[in-house]
Amino acid sequence: KNRSLEVRTSEVLSQMEGAGKVEVAIMTRKSEAQSQGLLSGKNGDGAEIPCGAIAVAQGADDPLVRMQLEQALCALLGLPISAVSVVTGGK
Repeated sequence: KNRSLEVRTSEVLSQMEGAGKVEVAIMTRKSEAQSQGLLSGKNGDGAEIPCGAIAVAQGADDPLVRMQLEQALCALLGLPISAVSVVTGGK
């Protein structure tokens, strides 16, 4: 269900300077509240909302790139920094 969100997030992060290829995995949980919009479930009884994310990026061994990727993940998914992780990989 959140696969398209993962793909879009990966595409956006891969465009960042120095990031290289980026793969993103997003963990979700059911929202208790009724919700509308992009992330809402088809039956409208509570959306799957992001609760954590990890990005594996070629350029994450550069501390500045890693920090920018972390900030972008937080901004894109509305997550606190403690809920995201960016690691090096994909070389």
